[in-house]
Amino acid sequence: MRTFIPLFILAFALALPACQNEQATAEAAERVFREWQEHLDKNEFDQVRAMSTPETESLISLVEDLAGMMPQDSTTMHTEFSSLECKLLTDSTAICYYEITDEEFMGQDSLYRDSIDLVLRHGRWLVHSPLRFNGDDLDLEDLFEEDFFNSEEISGQQ
Repeated sequence: MRTFIPLFILAFALALPACQNEQATAEAAERVFREWQEHLDKNEFDQVRAMSTPETESLISLVEDLAGMMPQDSTTMHTEFSSLECKLLTDSTAICYYEITDEEFMGQDSLYRDSIDLVLRHGRWLVHSPLRFNGDDLDLEDLFEEDFFNSEEISGQQ
């Protein structure tokens, strides 16, 4: 029995890095992004923050502020991805490309395409989508500028 305990500890120590490496997959990043989007759709901002990098706080705060200005029953939604593909860029960064079909926009179908970055920090995938804008104040007109939601260079990797 005495040899069993050290062998168990050794096996656990050897398996731990394998578990962390298993998370460094495009599939794991996709699962995290899908879960993050589900929480965002339900206005569960604490969960969204827990699954995001600190640099993403400005985006989360903006969405939370906008949701607070709208009637309660109009702020929850259910995002259906018409396509979603995540790719590893490095062993600790990934990008997810997605498309969403909006069937309710002015009576016509429209296709929205975008991407979002994820980083692997401390063994966890986190959504990394900081807002970029010029100046100190954020104006709602900035929302309509080209490349407003594109992420800046990914920093602070693992």
